[in-house]
Amino acid sequence: MGATGTDLRPTPAATILYFHGGGYVGTSPAMYALFVSDLVRATGCEVFVADYRLAPEFPFPVGLSDATSVLVGAIAAGIPARTLFVAGDSGGGGLASALMCVREMESLDPIAGLILVSPEVDLRLDTPSMAENARSDILPWTLPTTPYLQGADPGSACLSAIEQNVGTWPPTIIAFGADEMFRDAIRLLAGRLDAAGVAITAIEATGMFHVYPIVMPWHPTARASMQEVHSFVSMHLVGPAVR
Repeated sequence: MGATGTDLRPTPAATILYFHGGGYVGTSPAMYALFVSDLVRATGCEVFVADYRLAPEFPFPVGLSDATSVLVGAIAAGIPARTLFVAGDSGGGGLASALMCVREMESLDPIAGLILVSPEVDLRLDTPSMAENARSDILPWTLPTTPYLQGADPGSACLSAIEQNVGTWPPTIIAFGADEMFRDAIRLLAGRLDAAGVAITAIEATGMFHVYPIVMPWHPTARASMQEVHSFVSMHLVGPAVR
């Protein structure tokens, strides 16, 4: 990476638009400072963490509308779509995945890739691992989806990514724990992406739980996963991030 003019700061390899987790009802960009710094170091990208509106005051589709505005606004500001990665964890990963539904409907330019950490991709929450892994995961046994849904169909494609036509998705990397409650839904999504011919890297970490790279960034498994993210970004970045 080089510097531009008299600015000694390195030119970022690309831009990551990040949507924080919290089940659509909690946390904030400020709470992600440590993980975002790790993401910047691992990838060489600049990272923008979106402060999207949260339920119950702002239920679906407000958060998705905010996410769409972030993506459209980034491109309008001059960031080439080919140097943009969309990312998120947990509910934010679900939101990033839902954004792929909107991207297709609005015929937005293809982005470089999608980076997901333990994404919430099926709001029906009825896969076997929801019960099987309840004792080994850090998620609460009862997840509060009602404040976000407020009557919306949890099986709709823009809420549960496993119902999307994933054949139009960009290259995708998903890191998740083998002992987490969302495991089965994420496995299903990864399988559908692979069957559709999408370049998919699925990291199912043995003995790990929900959002393990964020909760335990020092753990060797988390570090290995971040290295995989670096390799993914390097592989799928098209063209220099010059603007």
